[in-house]
Amino acid sequence: MHYLTVSFSHKNTNIHIREKLAFNDEEVLKDFYRRLLAFETINEAIILSTCNRVEIMTSVKECERSLDHIFNELSALTGVSKEELEGRGEVYEDNGAIHHLFTVVSSLDSLVIGETQIVGQVKKAFLFAYENKFCGQKLSRTMHHAFRCAAEVRNSTDISKNPISISSVAVAKAKEILGGSLGGYTAIVVGAGEMAELAAKHLAAAGVNLIIINRNMEKAKELASKIEENVNIEVHPFSDLKKFINRYRLLFSATGAPHTVITKDMVEETDFERHWFDIAVPRDIEDCDCKNVNIYAVDDLEDIVNRNKALREEQAKIAYSIIGKATMDFFKWLQTLAVDPM
Repeated sequence: MHYLTVSFSHKNTNIHIREKLAFNDEEVLKDFYRRLLAFETINEAIILSTCNRVEIMTSVKECERSLDHIFNELSALTGVSKEELEGRGEVYEDNGAIHHLFTVVSSLDSLVIGETQIVGQVKKAFLFAYENKFCGQKLSRTMHHAFRCAAEVRNSTDISKNPISISSVAVAKAKEILGGSLGGYTAIVVGAGEMAELAAKHLAAAGVNLIIINRNMEKAKELASKIEENVNIEVHPFSDLKKFINRYRLLFSATGAPHTVITKDMVEETDFERHWFDIAVPRDIEDCDCKNVNIYAVDDLEDIVNRNKALREEQAKIAYSIIGKATMDFFKWLQTLAVDPM
């Protein structure tokens, strides 16, 4: 038995490809699992899909043929050529696959090092695979060890001190653009999921008034109720989106929709600069060469992200030593079970 992982992330794959690889439809994801596991050499799988990465983790009988099948199925699903996928994807086997998993779950491989969302995202992916019987004992035990490793990294370092996220980085970017303070501005938040909630909370903490727009009004109201700061908050249906995007400077969108929700035909010309932060993958905002509209996608936040990496570099060194030891301990533990991972 072997561990085999194929990784597409912000490090090796641009947002144009990542949004094609993203699994936002549960039925599409289930069907892809079934296609993978129908192949004779693939025993178990767990698929992680976030705005910054798609990880396909498998337990296989043989690596080479399994890898070829994974790339074939991904190409068929996404329309991206097999050659391009092979050129971009990072492949990890056995010890390398476990070390990579521990690194990802510990947020050392994240665009924003130390961000705390990744553990919950991996747990959700694992639970989905386990409940649908796409993974069993072999991958389950790797996950339990990965979560223990991530907890040790969190408790033994300051890497997650003052936790940040893509949402908080987007708000920090907005502050830079608008001169360091957002107090008194009004921002539109499109969506009501985790990313939108984080953006709304960071904006409110900066003194920004909020207009929350979502297809599901109950979820939008629920999000509004979670904001503790004393700022003005309005909740509006999705049908009001066009009206508001042409009225205010700031917009943060994170809907999780499989297609763009803000299109060129919705944009009207204004005499003031607008700054729109698209923190969704696939992207929410259609490419638009419109006057006075500046669109920032996840990959456009690199400057602030790199500053964060520099600040956390020393803590990352400590974290990597913990991950290295945890990887060795995992394989030693397997040997005590008389399990041969290779």
